[in-house]
Amino acid sequence: MIRAADQLSLLRKVLSQKEFCLIILDACRLDYFMMVYRNYLPEGNLIGAWSPASETLGWLKAVFTGKYDLVYVSANAFVNSKAEVRGFDAKKHFSIIVDVWDWGWDEFLGTVPPWEVNKAALRYIYPRMVVHYVQPHGPWIGEPKLTKPWKRAPQGQLGPDYYIIEALQRGEITPDRVRQAYLGNLKLVLHYVRELIPKLPHNKIIVTADHGELLGEYDKWLHWPDLDYKELRLVPWYEVKR
Repeated sequence: MIRAADQLSLLRKVLSQKEFCLIILDACRLDYFMMVYRNYLPEGNLIGAWSPASETLGWLKAVFTGKYDLVYVSANAFVNSKAEVRGFDAKKHFSIIVDVWDWGWDEFLGTVPPWEVNKAALRYIYPRMVVHYVQPHGPWIGEPKLTKPWKRAPQGQLGPDYYIIEALQRGEITPDRVRQAYLGNLKLVLHYVRELIPKLPHNKIIVTADHGELLGEYDKWLHWPDLDYKELRLVPWYEVKR
């Protein structure tokens, strides 16, 4: 098994530096990342990291406890400049927030596609950056595709990925197809990460995740607060060599 470290300690070291770009893959588990990352990412060093939380809000609250001079480019609406979300007010923590979750939403895909994140990241280059993609979090817009048209919903309303899981539970799709769709979504986002990295000026670039995902283990799917399964907590920590 690959060596695993405490992600919170690693993140705090990075956040103390003068320049960096943290690339967050939402809901990316380590084992699936290990299947495909060599096909997409430039040379670097991979270890495992134990996330402090099993879902995004818990991760944000654990990691970002102060005020940070950085640009946070976010396709996840839990980080937004318009409102506090379930106890996390991003405006109190980040000097600049880029609301890709708002203007980059694709109603046909039911999510924010990674190419919109890349556009925003390149528009807001800053010495200290976080670039937060939705993928491989569902809905799954790679191949095979599992999604449905969906208007951007207010915070707290379930999205199309949850309805697809309900279809799985009704037997309308198979567990293997959901796992293939998750892997396809990971490949899709890594393709855009590969396009982004050479255009970034930062000497330190880290690709990691906020949490993992359950794909049928323990008869559970997706991710939920306060669960401590390995699949939810063990994420990649990949440092690109520059």
